[in-house]
Amino acid sequence: MQEFKSPTSRLARLFRNGRDNWKERALEKQKKLRALEIKVRDLSASRDYWKSRAKIAESKLLKQNIEIADEKYQSFTQQCTRCRQQLQQTELSFLSPPSQRSQCRYFNIERLIDCATKILESPVDTIVRTFTKY
Repeated sequence: MQEFKSPTSRLARLFRNGRDNWKERALEKQKKLRALEIKVRDLSASRDYWKSRAKIAESKLLKQNIEIADEKYQSFTQQCTRCRQQLQQTELSFLSPPSQRSQCRYFNIERLIDCATKILESPVDTIVRTFTKY
């Protein structure tokens, strides 16, 4: 205390006020830090919640699209089967689509597409003459 020229009572008061101000600022910073930690925690939880909801919605949408595509595929294969049954043992049997296997149904689509492509690529007048007989 020898290096200070002010009276010790005044120094004590100044040191006490400085310490109190420092404590007050430190408490405010701790409160802000704690509030920010809570906010980060809540935002992380909210982000995780919405992320999981988005994944669930995405999976439902994907499932719905697959079901719609599956319905279209089922309709397409049923029409091919009906067409094959109607064309059997007629002069148009060469136009009948190939029979489908129940297993690996999506692997069989190439055969149906090839058949449809060949029919579509054949000359129009030949198909018209063939179908006008019936």
